[in-house]
Amino acid sequence: MNNKVKFLFIALALGAGFLLPNLLNKAKTMHVDLSEYCMLSTKLCEQDGVKIQLNKDRAHPLMPVEIQVFWPNAEAEQLLVSLQGKEMDMGVVKYQLDMIKPNVYQGEIILPVCTEDSMTWYGTIAEGENSVQAAVRMTR
Repeated sequence: MNNKVKFLFIALALGAGFLLPNLLNKAKTMHVDLSEYCMLSTKLCEQDGVKIQLNKDRAHPLMPVEIQVFWPNAEAEQLLVSLQGKEMDMGVVKYQLDMIKPNVYQGEIILPVCTEDSMTWYGTIAEGENSVQAAVRMTR
């Protein structure tokens, strides 16, 4: 086989190896149906009996937003919040909410800066094996 053809195949394989995972991940996150998620704001949102509320309607990059969760019959000392960006892959950010009284959890989330003017962060709030789906809208 010609050396130029071999080099071309190697270059294509390397390029696909670097680019394909990002493209597949982007395609997956672009098709997330946010109607299944509790869109968090100052209005109380309820999913599967769990009530969630923020102290602001929208989050802003690097600005703390307080989140409060009422989880009936919860036994965990903390809840785990895991969020990822819908419009841009910025990895997964994780936060811990502490129990402030029985069945009530509170904490702060601080979302990272991105190059977009607005972005939706979606993911889960988990209490042990149980979880609810939540999303936060962030603007600059």
